[in-house]
Amino acid sequence: LSLAEKYGLPVILHVRKAQDIVLKHFRSFNLVGGVAHAFNGSEQQVKNYLNCGLLLGFGGTVTFERSINIRSLLKVVPKQSFVVETDSPDMNPSWLKKEAENSPKNIVRILDFVAELRNENKEDISIDVLQNMDIIKGLDLEDVSSEVLDGLEEGLEEALEALEDVDVQIKIEINKENKEED
Repeated sequence: LSLAEKYGLPVILHVRKAQDIVLKHFRSFNLVGGVAHAFNGSEQQVKNYLNCGLLLGFGGTVTFERSINIRSLLKVVPKQSFVVETDSPDMNPSWLKKEAENSPKNIVRILDFVAELRNENKEDISIDVLQNMDIIKGLDLEDVSSEVLDGLEEGLEEALEALEDVDVQIKIEINKENKEED
């Protein structure tokens, strides 16, 4: 978090069973926002993450019938507050067998599921998701939006690659600082 603060980078948070603790530490930094990846928390935690300027990442877990809580939250989260993700090769959607490897190509089908769950048009959802990512990464939506309309899959893959670039930048800086400390 200190590197993200130092370089003005958004963060990707992967949190399991420690939402409130992570939020407490997150608030102690002056950060530009980011994504709470694979979000799986409560309604209060949704509010807390959004108040910190974080987007919520929803992926394959929402495709499971037993994901009642996360599905209900996704239905009511404001459209400017979430992204759709695959977490490939992990976090398989319901249509893949447990031992199968998830891949980025599943983003389109997950997006279809999210649109159906929210009772919204998938093109509108994809544009919303790209605009949300623009907030944290600075994508040129003039170019990306036409790709989404012409080919939903291509536009989403480009947006996902941009988000992965942010994660790579942070990892590079962590490695540099670790080598400097050694």
